[in-house]
Amino acid sequence: MCIRDRPKPGAPDAPGAPNAQLVAALPSAQVAERVVGASALAIRDALVRQDFAAVARHVAPGRGVCLAASKGAACRFMSRAELAACGKSQRRERWAVDSGRDEPFVLTCRQAMRQIFLGHEGLARASPSYNCFRRRPDNSGAALLRPALGAEVYVELFADDPDLPGEGFGWRSLWLVFAPAGPDAHHLVALVSHYWSI
Repeated sequence: MCIRDRPKPGAPDAPGAPNAQLVAALPSAQVAERVVGASALAIRDALVRQDFAAVARHVAPGRGVCLAASKGAACRFMSRAELAACGKSQRRERWAVDSGRDEPFVLTCRQAMRQIFLGHEGLARASPSYNCFRRRPDNSGAALLRPALGAEVYVELFADDPDLPGEGFGWRSLWLVFAPAGPDAHHLVALVSHYWSI
């Protein structure tokens, strides 16, 4: 069930839910799918193929894209050109993965895309949902919404952990976040990896 209802004045958000007032102000799922549906599927399929140049074509020139390795993590901004060259880059850097382990994740861009952002085989065939925020157990506690990026469409690709079936146990999501770039035009402004496991 999506969190779409506008909350009563002064009512707190449910644990693990994004800010309900911000969610209520977003376009409906139907409108969101109409304006970014084709782009969301194209980006998903390009990530699966590791065709980062194709992903970069959905990013606004001169703006770049935020890569967040976990919900609430700081953005690692990449230019359109840097993202397009992701598969060839040998530069290794730390990624803010919320894994609970002591060793940092130090990966190339290609490795990060494969291990973090598309880190579950189920995401490769996941059906998108649009501006739909489901209540699930969450070990992050930080807001998923990114209003500072001007975002208004959030597309979730969701996969259950096959070893921990059911949304209450282990799962992984990749969020494709879009901001308007004119009438019925939107650019990709963020990729956010979101996950939880026991």
